[in-house]
Amino acid sequence: MALDGLKRRIMGSVGLLKGKRKVDEETARELSRSLRKALLEADFNVRQSKELTERIERRMLEEEPRPGVKLDTHAMNLIYTELGTTQRDNASQPDHTDGRPVRAGEDHDHGQAG
Repeated sequence: MALDGLKRRIMGSVGLLKGKRKVDEETARELSRSLRKALLEADFNVRQSKELTERIERRMLEEEPRPGVKLDTHAMNLIYTELGTTQRDNASQPDHTDGRPVRAGEDHDHGQAG
């Protein structure tokens, strides 16, 4: 259920690109803010949300969509790729030393909000 909300919010964020042929800095920032808000509302880690959206924003500005690929589809591909990278990186990080999973906003080593 939470993932349905995240999916809906991501799709809404990407909807900002509908009808555009090129991304300018303001549109990339707006997309980044909207995505960060969606991730935080889905209880993603604050630091990871910031890093993820910064990478997506940078890539949206630097990378051109492949010929024939719409801008919103290009954005979805970048989001999917970056989310997958974040999940793989997350899986390789250990939980707390006492076996508890790390919650959003906690320090991996001390279990304290950081």
